[in-house]
Amino acid sequence: MSIPDILLGLVTIISSIILIYMIIKDTDLVYVIYTSIIASVLLFCIRFFMMDFTAGKAFLQSFNPIIVLIIIVVIVILIRNFIKKKD
Repeated sequence: MSIPDILLGLVTIISSIILIYMIIKDTDLVYVIYTSIIASVLLFCIRFFMMDFTAGKAFLQSFNPIIVLIIIVVIVILIRNFIKKKD
């Protein structure tokens, strides 16, 4: 494994742990979005500068998790609203 591959793995693991912690601790969802954007920018920089990807390819591969994050945030908001309506 090369150093960029290890860095990609570390950024992904650390950001996933932070996201799960923030969702469990019921923090503002804005911080969850900020965390995913920062992780995506870091992934883009690693792919573009260290792995010599083209800008377009690096962008597409780095910012796909944001779409998944938006879906997760919508699901969490719906679940929270459903729980609040029951109470």
